Amino acid sequence: MKKGAKAGLILAAVILLVTQPATGLFAYDRGGVNGTDTGLILRGGLGTGQTMFGFVNDSSTSGDFGSGKGAGGLLGFLLNYHMFAFSADYTRANLNTLKWKQEVAGVSHDYETEGSGYYWTLDATFGIKAFTERGDMGYTHFFVGGRFWHTVREVDSTTVDGTPGLTLVNKYDLAGRGFVAGIRDFSTFPLGFFSLVLQSGIWVGQAPMTDLKTNGNGVSFTRDQSVVFGLEFALGAAFEKIGLSATAGLRMEVNATSFKYDLLPGITNVAGAGYALFFVTLTKEFSF
Repeated sequence: MKKGAKAGLILAAVILLVTQPATGLFAYDRGGVNGTDTGLILRGGLGTGQTMFGFVNDSSTSGDFGSGKGAGGLLGFLLNYHMFAFSADYTRANLNTLKWKQEVAGVSHDYETEGSGYYWTLDATFGIKAFTERGDMGYTHFFVGGRFWHTVREVDSTTVDGTPGLTLVNKYDLAGRGFVAGIRDFSTFPLGFFSLVLQSGIWVGQAPMTDLKTNGNGVSFTRDQSVVFGLEFALGAAFEKIGLSATAGLRMEVNATSFKYDLLPGITNVAGAGYALFFVTLTKEFSF
């Protein structure tokens, strides 16, 4: 069995185990989903698709920027009292082989780096859980809060047009923090013993790079601009009497910062990371 499939089965087993009626926290035990003053939503998922890392000096003539096959995971919760909500979400994407095209002196070249790494984000937000109805898992979540992130890229080898090339930087280590705001909608449509789920979301923010190391050495720089942009869309099924749902869909994000080295203040550089992953996610809702 492939590692990804095995991990998915383990995740499903864990969530189903903790949602057994013996806990006394099943959604329908105390008024049904969205039927009490306090609610808790737990979610976890695994994804596969494309991941991205970029570190571009002078924006066009040199640097590392590429995308390649990768995988990731997410964990999160949403805790609400009446309409007021607090949530935390952790997402991690792995970086593997990255490829890109780059023009040097007017000539286009194919670059490829073999290596490893990751990009993770942690969002801690406050907001409103709106448009809820007793017995219906649907809701709309408006949120704003803090964003923390960290990415590491280790390069083992570089090829240019299929020929071994020079690796100038073997390790990049970037971190940053800022804010993020967005909206996530979870809508259900009854179809008999289960309901169709349509989930969508969009978030934007600014979380500029605050720390930069190359080959283990700290680098002084001045931040210019930064942007966080993400969205998600998924379909699935919900068993609303027990507050359990499973969805599958696309989740993507780009996080980039432009900056200038203190020793080279006239040159603008860009660093960033992101992903576009197809996630399978399990969600369980509790009422208290």
